[in-house]
Amino acid sequence: MCKPAYSDRLYHMPTDLQPASALANDMVTRIANAIFRQEGMSADYPNPGNLRGAPWLASPVIAHGFWQPASRAEGIAGAVHVIALRIAEGQSLTQLISAWAPPSDGNATATYIANVKEWAAIPDETEALWKFITT
Repeated sequence: MCKPAYSDRLYHMPTDLQPASALANDMVTRIANAIFRQEGMSADYPNPGNLRGAPWLASPVIAHGFWQPASRAEGIAGAVHVIALRIAEGQSLTQLISAWAPPSDGNATATYIANVKEWAAIPDETEALWKFITT
């Protein structure tokens, strides 16, 4: 008998979980895109979320107080990682954005929250974000 190719052995998500997973991915993407829009960086800027750190990396490069990813793809992945983690922790949009863009850094945090809420279509900025992942 022939051994299956590696790709044939990859884990396949049960069909009943696919819609919830797609909804979660959609919410993370909507929030990330809204944050990138709010940050207003150019399309080629490697850190579109303006992350100050990358604690998941052993030795992230930090310059002028901001993480310097090697590519835009890495910067996007880092931002998505942080957003998904905060959702899993049960944070609300207000908690997420208040830490992401605190007033102490000169941000108009209330405006930032309002914009991301509207652009990402988040119904309530005070509720845990995971509550909006429904099928």
